Amino acid sequence: MVTHEELVEAFGDDGLLLMDPARLHGTGVSAADTHLLCQVGLPVRVDPAFTTLVTGEPAVGSLVEFRAGAVLVLGGTPGDAGMRYFLDPRSGAVGLLTFDDEPHAEQVNSSLGHFVEFLLRLGSATVEELKALDPGAFGDAEAWWPMVLVRRITERRADRDRFERALGRLADEGWQIVDAERFAADTGTSGLLSPAVGDHFTPDGALVKDVALAWRGGLSSRIQSLFAWEGLVLSVPGQAERRADHDALLEMDADELSEQADAAMDALFAAVHGLAKAEEGVVTCLATDRASDLCRIVGVFGRLVARGYVAEPDLWPTSSGGWQTVHDLTPAGEPPRALFWTTQAHTSCFDARGDLVDDLALEWAGDRDLIAAILAETGLVVRVPETADSAFLLRPAGRAGLT
Repeated sequence: MVTHEELVEAFGDDGLLLMDPARLHGTGVSAADTHLLCQVGLPVRVDPAFTTLVTGEPAVGSLVEFRAGAVLVLGGTPGDAGMRYFLDPRSGAVGLLTFDDEPHAEQVNSSLGHFVEFLLRLGSATVEELKALDPGAFGDAEAWWPMVLVRRITERRADRDRFERALGRLADEGWQIVDAERFAADTGTSGLLSPAVGDHFTPDGALVKDVALAWRGGLSSRIQSLFAWEGLVLSVPGQAERRADHDALLEMDADELSEQADAAMDALFAAVHGLAKAEEGVVTCLATDRASDLCRIVGVFGRLVARGYVAEPDLWPTSSGGWQTVHDLTPAGEPPRALFWTTQAHTSCFDARGDLVDDLALEWAGDRDLIAAILAETGLVVRVPETADSAFLLRPAGRAGLT
């Protein structure tokens, strides 16, 4: 049986939902399943199959009544408000309800324990391993899990193409993609990126081994953002750890705080414009099925771009420079429509792999309700600004509510 510690290691403390035992009292849920739901937990989100962050009714933890009895709602599927996973207290099986013109239900797993283990192992286990764990989940090709796994395999086969497109995005912004020999020899040139050579992809294009990319000059956060546009998780060592110690900041007076802020901004502009010795390092494209928060956010940004918005992560080091870029990209005579954050916000709010560790402020202009609805699809906690002068805030799912 899956343990709470295993889930924490895979999804983090903030990535788990633990139900209130009092909420399950009188529902008929067995003691073993109550322990699973209340002490072990459910992942908040496992792409592309499951999320507890559902909108509308029925809510997670609620009961849906049928002639044969009530079932407990466990969650839904990302991007589809009309589907709900449920636990049948009588049989202990987990099923999937579809609320369409003709609502119907199908069994997904023979037990809650198997369901949770499938969610944990979805990104790493083979079809054969999952089938051995719960043969009933693979009763026919039209069953739920076979369809999810086919979709996952199909997406993985596109990894090589997405990797090449990410490199193309970098080249469009002025980066030079070079081999290791050129990178080692040309120490005076900024904007160089050298992917490691090796058998990182299978013959059909699936990424199966992490790819290290040496970089020199420019901003590693920008590399991470451009890979996120292609749905790839890029690890940037030390990101978010660079934040100044909060206790030390509290001890500074106004002049010291101003000096530190100016120094940080000077260093950032020097990196962007090549005014100082080029920084360099190694970032890593991860062979993982677990999307990052950054990938989820950038994924919904595309919907705003399709509506004519300037929607861009890590747009510019400063807010003023970001807005200048927005105005430069806005057609003459039209009001600006935009959603973005700055480089400083990026490096302090995202950890190495691109998961949020602090509240991310997004500057905006346009239809507030539309932006709020699209951001809600990320599964993150969204605070909607009351006025046009304040920012949207995104917070990791599972943390305390925004105030």
